[in-house]
Amino acid sequence: SVNLGHALLALERQLEARYAYEQALSRGRSSGLPAGRAAAANAALNLGALRADELTTEQLRELFTLAGVLGRSSGTPLGTECASQSVRAIAQLDSPEADGDPEEDDEDRPFA
Repeated sequence: SVNLGHALLALERQLEARYAYEQALSRGRSSGLPAGRAAAANAALNLGALRADELTTEQLRELFTLAGVLGRSSGTPLGTECASQSVRAIAQLDSPEADGDPEEDDEDRPFA
């Protein structure tokens, strides 16, 4: 679940957090429920942040775009927030300062 991923990340157990987020994304996408789509959007954002160093820009863009679609379609406050954060994450990918911004040292902090 997303909350498990957040807890594992707080304990600096990144690999286990990654697996928890991947499961939350998979389950939430297929749940058919608004809360599931919002959780999946949150998981997609966190996967993008967690795996930023190992994914290509296009793969990150796909995750963040998916987060936006799932978040908007959920119609929940969490989903709406995730959709807004996905727009900011994509804009950051497109910005010339996307590489090495010292202010962006929160890569292990979970979204929402």
